[in-house]
Amino acid sequence: MIDSLRFKVFIDEETKGVVMQKSIEKKEIKPRPSYMSDLDDFAEVDERKRSYFARPFVLDVSYQLYVSLYKENLYIEFSAPKVIWGSNIFMMYPDKLVDCLNKVKANVEGYYTIILPSIEEWILQRLDICYAWKLPTNEEAEKAIITLSSYDFPRKKKNIIANESVVYHGNPCKVKFYLKQPEYKAHSMGKLKKWTYAYTNAHKMLDACKGILRFEVSMKKKQIKQEFGELDSTCKRLTYEAIETMLKNYLSQLVKSTNFNTIDLSDIYTKLEEKYGKKQAMNLFQFFNTWFCIDKPTEKLNRLLLDKVMCTSTIRKRLDLLKGADIGIITTDKTVNFDLSIPSDIAVNPPTSEVLELLPKFEKPKPKPKHEEVKD
Repeated sequence: MIDSLRFKVFIDEETKGVVMQKSIEKKEIKPRPSYMSDLDDFAEVDERKRSYFARPFVLDVSYQLYVSLYKENLYIEFSAPKVIWGSNIFMMYPDKLVDCLNKVKANVEGYYTIILPSIEEWILQRLDICYAWKLPTNEEAEKAIITLSSYDFPRKKKNIIANESVVYHGNPCKVKFYLKQPEYKAHSMGKLKKWTYAYTNAHKMLDACKGILRFEVSMKKKQIKQEFGELDSTCKRLTYEAIETMLKNYLSQLVKSTNFNTIDLSDIYTKLEEKYGKKQAMNLFQFFNTWFCIDKPTEKLNRLLLDKVMCTSTIRKRLDLLKGADIGIITTDKTVNFDLSIPSDIAVNPPTSEVLELLPKFEKPKPKPKHEEVKD
């Protein structure tokens, strides 16, 4: 549900001075003016880009926050599940948010020896929300990624990485689907091995990621403003109902349907006929058989050909008609069958679950044997 967050915190001049003393300065040199020779010394700092940062350590979960000071404000960025449990394999629901923010506040205050405003006054600058489904195998999760890669998100550039992820880049919002196991292995596994000194523990976490398909939406300030309809949003807006609605809306925009069950391409004609009649249903059915293809290189070629013979507005209109029929997620592989409903019975963890009980039980590192001294 809630993943990464960034907040803006207003602080006074005295607090600002303390933060500056205990942080690392980050500055940039202005570009050399054109009238100056390359031989002349030039090292004028760009005051607009001067900032300070620190990485307070949350000891009990071996996680580092990112705290920065820019101009008059303090910015705190972190992954909410990692603050609570040390990993983001499982979803953190909004009922845990207050405890998470209080823990972050206590760690930052302890690191700098300062007093911060109440968490209810922190202004939301970045919001990452997600949903994760636990499919039976990694192979089925990969097939789900391949199926979803056939869809395009409006006004966003699509980037497909093998059978592991499909990312829709845009500003101020990014949408992506990815397999959790490869992502965990690439970004988090090494840190766990380093901080816990336990190779087996890291592999237990890797095994726990099997079959997890994750849907994530990353929003910056402009998109947050659009979602909540106000300039400055706080943690009070992050309710279960609000996040669930946003996730459903973004997923619906992608698959052109409010039905998140898969349907084989050969079975969509009946639904199209019920909604649009025989003639239009046949035209749409022929179009979708060209637009969707089990072989992705062929699918890409078909779409390039359609772009040449049809105008963009006509293609967009026909794809929008999918939503009117509420068909579902179209697949060209009859062996693919999954349900991405939110909420879901196959969620990686339901709201009522205790994540600490679901996490793998770690083994304490065994002490190294002491070598007996050899007597002469």
